[in-house]
Amino acid sequence: MMPVSTLAPISRSGVSDRRFLSRLILIAWLLRLAVVVLFNLTGAVRELGLSDDSFLYHRVGTVIARNLAGGASLADLQWVDNGWFQFTGLVYYLLSPNPVWIQLINITLSTLAVWFAYTLTLRGFGHRNAARLTAVMVAVFPSFVYWSTMMLKDPAALLAMTMITCSLVCLRQRFEFKWLLALIFGLMVYLGIRQYMFLVCLVMIPLALIPFSQRRLGAMIFSTIFSIAAISVITSFMGYGFLGLGEIGQSHYFDLEYINQTRINIGDHGSGAIYVNPEDALWGSDWIRNINNALTAVFYFFVSIDLTEIRSLRQLMALPEVIIFISILPSLYKGILLTWKQYRRTAWPILLMASVVLVVYSSATTNLGALFRWRLQSMPMFMAMAAMGIAVYHQSWLYRFARKLGILK
Repeated sequence: MMPVSTLAPISRSGVSDRRFLSRLILIAWLLRLAVVVLFNLTGAVRELGLSDDSFLYHRVGTVIARNLAGGASLADLQWVDNGWFQFTGLVYYLLSPNPVWIQLINITLSTLAVWFAYTLTLRGFGHRNAARLTAVMVAVFPSFVYWSTMMLKDPAALLAMTMITCSLVCLRQRFEFKWLLALIFGLMVYLGIRQYMFLVCLVMIPLALIPFSQRRLGAMIFSTIFSIAAISVITSFMGYGFLGLGEIGQSHYFDLEYINQTRINIGDHGSGAIYVNPEDALWGSDWIRNINNALTAVFYFFVSIDLTEIRSLRQLMALPEVIIFISILPSLYKGILLTWKQYRRTAWPILLMASVVLVVYSSATTNLGALFRWRLQSMPMFMAMAAMGIAVYHQSWLYRFARKLGILK
C-alpha cells in the first residue's frame, strides 16, 4: 500500500479532461434516452408496475394543464413542496400532455448531476482520476439511469443536492458569486419539490461553511458571512424567518410522532417492506430498539435490497448494482479516512451533506424501494469518497477495469 504521506493530488483537468467529460455526459444522456424509448415502445412502466407515482404525476399534471388553458394563473398554483405537480402541468400546458416531455427533462437533469459530481470531486480533492471515476459512476450506475427515466421528481432532487454540495465545496475555497447563485438555485428546487430537505439544508449550510481551517481564514470568513447573509435575506423575504428558523421551529418534519407515523405508512405496503410490522420499528420506545432501527436503516441505505429474499422485478434489477457497490465499500471507508486527513477543509461539506441525507431518509422510511430511490441524493458524495479510495490505493477491481477502458490515466 502506498503511504498516504507520499500522495499528491493530480493536476486539474485540461483539454483532454474537458473532452472526456463532454463525451461522458453525451453518453449518459443517450443511455437514458435509450431507456426512455424502450419504456415507451414496450409500455414496460405500466405493464410491469415499475412506477405508479409516474402515472399520478401525469394525471395531476393533465388536470393542471387544463386549468391553465382555462385561464388559471401560475401564481395560483401550489409551488412549495408540490412543485413537481405544478411543473408537470406547466410543461403539459406549454407543449402537450405527453409524459415523454418530463422524461426528457428528467434525463437532462440527471445528466447535469454528472458534471456537478465531477466538479465537486475535482475541486474538493484536486484528484483528476477520482473526479473521472465519480463522474462515470453517476453517469452509468443503473439506479441513476433507471430513476431518471420516470416522471418522478428524484432527478431534480439529485441535481439539487449535488449542486448544493458542489457549491459549498467551492465557496469554502474562495467566494465566487456563481456558486452562491448555484447554492440558492439548489435550495429553491428543494423548496418546490421537498420542503423538508430545504429546511434541513438551511440548518446544514452554516455548519458546512464553518471556517475551522487556518488556511485563507479571512477569505473563508467573508465567504461564510456573505453566503449566510444572502440566504437569510431570501428566507426572511419569503416569510420563513432568518435561515428558515421560524418555519423549522413549527415544522412537523422534526416531530418524532410524525416521523413514526410516516414509517408506518411507508412500510405498510409493497414488496420492499423492511419490517413485517412497521409499528415494531418506532423511534423512542427504548434504546435497544433505536439502535437496531438505526443499524438496520444504515445497512439497507447502502445495500438497498434484501439479498436473501428478492420479491420484485425492481429488486432483481437492482441486484448487479448492489453487488458492485458492496464491493467498493472498503474503498469508501479508505476514501473517507484519506480525505478527512488530507482534505478536511473541503471534505467536510461533502461528508456532512451525504450524512444528512443518510440520516433523514434512514430515519423516516421502512421500505427498501423508497430508500433505494431517495438515497440517490447522497450517492454522488459517497461515490466521490469511494473514488478517492479507489484512485489512490489502486486496490479495487474497479480501478483495474477503469484503467483498461482508458477512463483513468
